[in-house]
Amino acid sequence: MSIEEKWVIFDYGGTLALPSPRVTCNNLGAYFSRVLPPQQREQFLHILQRSWEGADERGRALGLDVSLCTILHDVLRELNIPFVGTQHVVDSFLRQLGDGEVTPAAAAAVREIKSQGYKIGLASNTLRSSKVRIESLQRAAIADEFSAVIISSEIGFRKPHPVFFEILLRRIGAIPEQVVFVGDTWHKDVLAPIESGMRAVWIAEGNKADPVSVRHSVPLISDISQLPSLLAQMSMAVSASRDVQY
Repeated sequence: MSIEEKWVIFDYGGTLALPSPRVTCNNLGAYFSRVLPPQQREQFLHILQRSWEGADERGRALGLDVSLCTILHDVLRELNIPFVGTQHVVDSFLRQLGDGEVTPAAAAAVREIKSQGYKIGLASNTLRSSKVRIESLQRAAIADEFSAVIISSEIGFRKPHPVFFEILLRRIGAIPEQVVFVGDTWHKDVLAPIESGMRAVWIAEGNKADPVSVRHSVPLISDISQLPSLLAQMSMAVSASRDVQY
């Protein structure tokens, strides 16, 4: 891979899209238990609650993540219920629940950034599968712009865990210096990528300079529509720096 290859990796909710409806133990249990015999539903919901809380505790304490299928398989295994076709049921549940809609401004920015020569990726903390998330990008007519989609529940780690970003870099075949990470959450989308050696852009509502962002020299924008011009400026600054070194 050429050192000149450049990547922009986006967070999803709050960055490219409106916030997504929350996946909860209750709405998953209500949907899935409908396909079970009535006599097993109460026990299923009880075990699901226990499994869900355990997964959530590990996520908060260790930065680990699991897929909805993994949670359901653990529950069904305890109930001695076959779990063939679970992924199909999970994806159906997620489609019914819905996903955050990509904003028109974000779609336009993605297309313009791609035209500047960047490769585009998505890196998201979510229980939604990559298949369902890609369908959301397809509805915005930008799925073809993305060369990589990294989902926390599919790789087993969530932002800001360092391993999340190690896997991200391996998946896209890039070194940290080739990547600009764009997101709206300071510790997950800005500080963690910087600590992994990447550059970052913080989408912060109000565009007010924050002491933390100033200390880290983090570019800050108030709206994603400002990103293409900012990236152009950052690229020129990097080129100028290389010219000075030579």
